Amino acid sequence: MQQTLPFAELQVLPFVNDVFRAAMRSQVELRDSHPARVKPHYDRDPDEHEFYLLGVGKAIAELLTCCEHLQNIPLFLSNYHETPSMKRAGINRQRHIVFHIESYIIRVQGLFDRVLKLIDAVFHLLNDPKNCRSHIILKNVKVKHHATVLSTVKKLKKLLERYAEQRNEVIHAGSFQEDRLRILEMYYIVENSERIEGKPPSFDYAGLKSEMTREIVTDKKKEFTAFNVELAACLIEVFVVLAPCYTREEHALRLRLEK
Repeated sequence: MQQTLPFAELQVLPFVNDVFRAAMRSQVELRDSHPARVKPHYDRDPDEHEFYLLGVGKAIAELLTCCEHLQNIPLFLSNYHETPSMKRAGINRQRHIVFHIESYIIRVQGLFDRVLKLIDAVFHLLNDPKNCRSHIILKNVKVKHHATVLSTVKKLKKLLERYAEQRNEVIHAGSFQEDRLRILEMYYIVENSERIEGKPPSFDYAGLKSEMTREIVTDKKKEFTAFNVELAACLIEVFVVLAPCYTREEHALRLRLEK
């Protein structure tokens, strides 16, 4: 039986489908002459209603892309193929593991920024992206009146705090730190040093590296996959409470333009 991907349910929520359909209809009506480009080139400027639909669609797309990255990292961790060019660059199994662990930790924290941008888009706050910060978005008068939105987002923020300290370590200290990874790194360093000096291997480095790598990858895949399940469940709650807010705002903008 095929295992369900952690974030798969997000993509089939009615809210997500409604947002994407509306955004796509607006794109068709605006006639983007270069749909493959990052920046659209419409035949005319979108009106406020179309601008809203496109903005919410973009915010959800960026959030789901982040979720997709988090979903893929456990797979990246267990798939490594050493090539001559990678070997020349000094990219070994240990560095490959560290890279993806750090990528996961950073993206987990970045996900909250994308949630804030989605809230900004849904409530039509029109903040500059650099101002989409928690103290600005969640204290906005329009958002503060929705207790369920605030409580759900705070629940998500608390969940993400599990990796906040590690994120700060990666960003400010320079690298993810863990004893097993340091030991694995030591195996590579000593093995390479002995090879350069022409000494016979002091230990069975291949066996030691293989055992340590298997242990680290197995544990991290299990940890990240379990966290993804928790994260997906929390994001579903966020989407559910944002759905009526989107419907109300979209309806109000549409009526305003019809008058």
